[in-house]
Amino acid sequence: MNNLESRASSNKNRKSEIYVTNSIGVSRIQFCKFVKGKKHLSKKEMLNLLDLQSMELNDTTADTDSKPQKEQA
Repeated sequence: MNNLESRASSNKNRKSEIYVTNSIGVSRIQFCKFVKGKKHLSKKEMLNLLDLQSMELNDTTADTDSKPQKEQA
């Protein structure tokens, strides 16, 4: 069982506060509140999100760079 599954199963007993966290420990509810401006993330949580986004951006650019490009006529 991976980290996400174990975290979700451990939270099933809390009916009033069910949440699933991502790999950096920020729950979906926390993130949604942050996006809506109702919650402030800690500096560490914010830096973790930025690191995660930059890794995702690097992954997508690496995928496009590795694909052979068609010759332009």
